[in-house]
Amino acid sequence: MKKVLFILFLLFAQTVSYAQIQVINTTGAGSTNSGTSVTTTGMSTTGATLIMAVVAGFDGVAVGVMSDSRGNTWTLTRTDKLSGTIVNYTYICINPSTNPSQTFTYTKTGSFPSINVIALRNTPTSLPGDQQNGSNSAGSTSLSTGSITPLKNNEIIIASIASGNGGTISASAGFTTGSSVSFSSSQHQSSMLVYQIQTAATAISNTFSWTSSAASAVTIISVKAVMDPGGFL
Repeated sequence: MKKVLFILFLLFAQTVSYAQIQVINTTGAGSTNSGTSVTTTGMSTTGATLIMAVVAGFDGVAVGVMSDSRGNTWTLTRTDKLSGTIVNYTYICINPSTNPSQTFTYTKTGSFPSINVIALRNTPTSLPGDQQNGSNSAGSTSLSTGSITPLKNNEIIIASIASGNGGTISASAGFTTGSSVSFSSSQHQSSMLVYQIQTAATAISNTFSWTSSAASAVTIISVKAVMDPGGFL
């Protein structure tokens, strides 16, 4: 009987499946009020189960306030920075209130912020994050996020960068650009958010490159897909 039960367990385990993560929308913006705050234009987030916002800013001030037009609660989940120079904050909003024209705001005087936002469907409504890594550089023209290996298949990999005036930024092959913001003197830092949805979990990293030496901080995070309702635990 124990052998039969074990065989049945293995068969059930092999039927576990995960819903395909979907990118609903992305947007990005930079401060235009002398580095005090930034607000995106409205984008549709209808159906999102997770919204991630990545804020690039000056590390010489304390962390600011992340908010949106629906009054959601935001959690700061990771900070990558070069102390006193550049910082890359990653915020998430799980199971958010959404609408067809949602805006996103980051506020902190002297932060010179830019923001990139991605809205996802088919992510868990609790503990959606999986693996993460990041790094920084005082001055270079490329920087790797470091490698992560997702624990599950079908996860989305999101990489981001905060940078000074380094010119045009590009990402590794295989990543799709969600949004990017060019540097503006006395207004905001440059930034970019890119993503890749893996079919099979495997080690992955992203290298950002740009044209002129600049201080930068980069982050990579994987987000789990929700299990199909018909799957087995």
